[in-house]
Amino acid sequence: MADPELEKELRRQQSTLRSLGSGVIAFGLWEAIKPLLIMILAPDEEIRASMANLTVPQMLFVVLIVAVILLLAMSFRFWMGLSARAEGLGKRKGPLYMVVAFIAFGVQTISFVMALWVLPTRNFTEEPLLSALASLVVEGTSICITGELAFAARKVKRLIKQLGEA
Repeated sequence: MADPELEKELRRQQSTLRSLGSGVIAFGLWEAIKPLLIMILAPDEEIRASMANLTVPQMLFVVLIVAVILLLAMSFRFWMGLSARAEGLGKRKGPLYMVVAFIAFGVQTISFVMALWVLPTRNFTEEPLLSALASLVVEGTSICITGELAFAARKVKRLIKQLGEA
């Protein structure tokens, strides 16, 4: 007979996994939209100088290439989030999305630490300090969600295994 406490914990972790999957999807959307908005609506001086020398077809090509790269990144987040949501709904998913979530968590954490490391060397006359701090908060939140998703996925898999053995 299955342990009711294990079943309760499994349902709780599955609910957490569904919520975190939605969060990863939302951050994936933001990750794709933000750079495009910055590039189009508020380019910095380097981007402006680069774009000033381009013809309209060349500019459209550059925007298209950037959009494709961002779409790939967004698709990766969507896949990870949808896989987590499916697992949270009780559908069996392979371990690949969980492994990818751990890798993404590690890469994001390293990037975040590197950003913190170079933060004191930045010239904040070009970019306001508040904007840089807001970006760090958003990135930190994304890291937390990705890490929590990876660990919740691992807990769900362990609980399912324990319940299968009981």
